[in-house]
Amino acid sequence: MNAFTQTILPLFNQTRSEWLSEARKAAYLLAITRGWKGSPPELTTDDIHKHCPLPDGIDPRVMGAVFRTNQWRKVGYINSTRATCHNRPIAIFQLV
Repeated sequence: MNAFTQTILPLFNQTRSEWLSEARKAAYLLAITRGWKGSPPELTTDDIHKHCPLPDGIDPRVMGAVFRTNQWRKVGYINSTRATCHNRPIAIFQLV
Protein backbone atom coordinates (compact mmCIF):
# COMPACT_ATOMS: atom_id res chain seq x y z
CA MET A 1 0.00 0.00 0.00
CA ASN A 2 1.15 3.51 -0.71
CA ALA A 3 0.81 6.65 1.42
CA PHE A 4 -2.22 7.77 -0.56
CA THR A 5 -4.12 4.57 0.23
CA GLN A 6 -2.92 4.38 3.82
CA THR A 7 -3.30 8.04 4.80
CA ILE A 8 -5.25 10.22 2.41
CA LEU A 9 -8.20 7.94 1.62
CA PRO A 10 -8.96 7.10 5.27
CA LEU A 11 -8.74 10.80 6.16
CA PHE A 12 -11.05 11.63 3.27
CA ASN A 13 -13.53 9.01 4.50
CA GLN A 14 -13.53 10.66 7.92
CA THR A 15 -13.60 14.33 6.95
CA ARG A 16 -15.81 14.18 3.86
CA SER A 17 -18.07 11.26 4.71
CA GLU A 18 -21.20 13.26 3.89
CA TRP A 19 -19.99 14.10 0.37
CA LEU A 20 -18.76 10.53 -0.12
CA SER A 21 -22.14 9.13 0.88
CA GLU A 22 -23.93 11.47 -1.55
CA ALA A 23 -21.51 10.62 -4.36
CA ARG A 24 -22.00 6.89 -3.78
CA LYS A 25 -25.75 7.36 -3.86
CA ALA A 26 -25.46 9.37 -7.09
CA ALA A 27 -23.27 6.65 -8.66
CA TYR A 28 -25.75 3.93 -7.76
CA LEU A 29 -28.72 5.91 -9.06
CA LEU A 30 -26.87 6.78 -12.26
CA ALA A 31 -26.02 3.13 -12.83
CA ILE A 32 -29.62 2.05 -12.22
CA THR A 33 -30.85 4.76 -14.58
CA ARG A 34 -28.56 3.42 -17.31
CA GLY A 35 -30.11 -0.01 -16.84
CA TRP A 36 -28.62 -3.46 -17.35
CA LYS A 37 -29.09 -3.91 -21.12
CA GLY A 38 -27.54 -7.37 -21.07
CA SER A 39 -24.65 -6.57 -18.70
CA PRO A 40 -24.27 -4.64 -15.44
CA PRO A 41 -23.99 -0.83 -15.75
CA GLU A 42 -20.51 0.67 -15.90
CA LEU A 43 -19.31 4.04 -14.61
CA THR A 44 -16.07 5.96 -14.32
CA THR A 45 -14.94 8.82 -12.15
CA ASP A 46 -15.69 11.11 -15.11
CA ASP A 47 -19.39 10.26 -14.62
CA ILE A 48 -19.18 11.15 -10.94
CA HIS A 49 -17.41 14.45 -11.66
CA LYS A 50 -20.36 15.44 -13.87
CA HIS A 51 -23.05 14.57 -11.33
CA CYS A 52 -21.37 15.16 -8.00
CA PRO A 53 -18.30 17.42 -8.29
CA LEU A 54 -15.66 17.38 -5.57
CA PRO A 55 -15.67 20.15 -2.96
CA ASP A 56 -13.09 22.89 -3.58
CA GLY A 57 -9.55 22.12 -2.53
CA ILE A 58 -9.93 18.33 -2.60
CA ASP A 59 -7.37 16.19 -4.43
CA PRO A 60 -9.25 14.63 -7.39
CA ARG A 61 -7.47 11.30 -6.88
CA VAL A 62 -9.89 10.57 -4.04
CA MET A 63 -12.77 10.31 -6.51
CA GLY A 64 -12.07 6.59 -6.81
CA ALA A 65 -13.13 6.21 -3.18
CA VAL A 66 -16.71 6.42 -4.43
CA PHE A 67 -16.27 2.95 -5.91
CA ARG A 68 -14.48 1.37 -2.92
CA THR A 69 -17.47 -0.64 -1.76
CA ASN A 70 -18.62 -4.18 -2.40
CA GLN A 71 -21.25 -2.80 -4.83
CA TRP A 72 -18.61 -2.14 -7.50
CA ARG A 73 -15.82 -4.03 -9.20
CA LYS A 74 -13.11 -2.73 -11.51
CA VAL A 75 -13.50 -4.21 -15.00
CA GLY A 76 -11.08 -2.26 -17.15
CA TYR A 77 -9.70 1.11 -18.13
CA ILE A 78 -10.63 3.89 -20.53
CA ASN A 79 -9.09 7.27 -21.28
CA SER A 80 -10.64 10.13 -19.35
CA THR A 81 -12.71 12.62 -21.31
CA ARG A 82 -11.99 15.45 -18.87
CA ALA A 83 -9.57 18.04 -20.28
CA THR A 84 -7.73 18.33 -16.97
CA CYS A 85 -6.90 14.61 -17.14
CA HIS A 86 -5.23 14.84 -20.59
CA ASN A 87 -6.66 11.45 -21.72
CA ARG A 88 -5.12 9.68 -18.71
CA PRO A 89 -6.44 6.14 -18.24
CA ILE A 90 -9.12 5.82 -15.55
CA ALA A 91 -10.81 2.72 -14.19
CA ILE A 92 -14.19 1.48 -15.34
CA PHE A 93 -16.33 0.17 -12.51
CA GLN A 94 -19.26 -2.19 -12.90
CA LEU A 95 -22.22 -2.41 -10.56
CA VAL A 96 -22.25 -5.88 -9.02
